[in-house]
Amino acid sequence: MIKIMQMTAFDVVEVAKLEQACFSSPWSEQSLLYAVNNANASYYVAKENKKIVGYGGLNYVIDQGYIGNIAVDKDYRRMGVGLSILKSLISFAEEKKLVSLSLEVRKSNKAAILMYEKCGFEYAGMRKDFYIWPTEDAIIMTKAFSKEGE
Repeated sequence: MIKIMQMTAFDVVEVAKLEQACFSSPWSEQSLLYAVNNANASYYVAKENKKIVGYGGLNYVIDQGYIGNIAVDKDYRRMGVGLSILKSLISFAEEKKLVSLSLEVRKSNKAAILMYEKCGFEYAGMRKDFYIWPTEDAIIMTKAFSKEGE
């Protein structure tokens, strides 16, 4: 059974390996350690037993959130792991009463785009040549949260 839990400094080495496996420009252990210790951030890991099979996180300033990465081990994709992580990030954003979340996703990453749309994210624009190795445009997606009383 896969469980979603708050990421800790003890998870950083394994998450860094997942970053290297999933992304052409991975975050370093140092960057991940900074992120997990950032008071204006929330990072989650997906664990099966003690193995980290996915992770994701967001940073926020005042009432705006930004999802940096969601990564899932290739052997665990299409099993709802990324969706569970995303739902945890959305719940965190709602608890913090954020007004919106935004993210970038590779234009070719149709599975991720569908997952974000399923959770209420909408197309907000494009960043030309945002990604490198290979060079590719990013789609900007946002999710707005309604304020109480609206």
